[in-house]
Amino acid sequence: KSLSILPPDYNSPSIGMAGFSALGHAANTFRHWTNTYAVSDTLALARGRHNFTLGGDVRHHRTPQIGTNQSNGSLTFTDRFTGFSVSDYVLVAYTTANALSFTTPRDFRFNQYALFLQDDYKVLSNLTLNMGLRWEYSQPQREKGGTEGVFDPSIPGMRLANDPSKFGFNIQAPWIVVGGVREGVIRPDFADFAPRFGLAYQIGQRTVIRAGYGIFYAMNQGND
Repeated sequence: KSLSILPPDYNSPSIGMAGFSALGHAANTFRHWTNTYAVSDTLALARGRHNFTLGGDVRHHRTPQIGTNQSNGSLTFTDRFTGFSVSDYVLVAYTTANALSFTTPRDFRFNQYALFLQDDYKVLSNLTLNMGLRWEYSQPQREKGGTEGVFDPSIPGMRLANDPSKFGFNIQAPWIVVGGVREGVIRPDFADFAPRFGLAYQIGQRTVIRAGYGIFYAMNQGND
């Protein structure tokens, strides 16, 4: 059977000969790229001893990726036919041969939103307070084609958003259940409020005491 190989994966098959180093391309191929579209703006306003800053940020992320799962095949040669693996190789008398002929294209997407407000308040000529609040929301990453699933211990097994054929395989089994998966799999979190507080206090001409406190949220890696 002929193999369907994408141009980026053109290479010799993985060739293993007993007693010798392997040849060819043995690893699974994985490629992905990221596109980010962002709109942000900030407004500053000074009133007396107060300097107000407020703004927002909106980002749309797209991460298409494709894995070709060693589609150029793998051949293993031992001494089964001639007593010497290299001789078996010359005769193309392989012991095992395998290839995975399907690809797994995915297109992950999500949005991020942020709003913030800060006041730099000059209480005294030598004391300034910084007070602010930021709100962030990172939408759970979703796969555009609906190939999402999660391990469900109540089955136990995989709970898929769509039929297994959408994932590139055709398996019907008790441990595979279709339905009951929310878009993006995980529950969204709208309660990421991040307060900020700081101060700068000048003591004399050459000494300033600074302090600050804040809560910061890191975005997950997307493999929840």
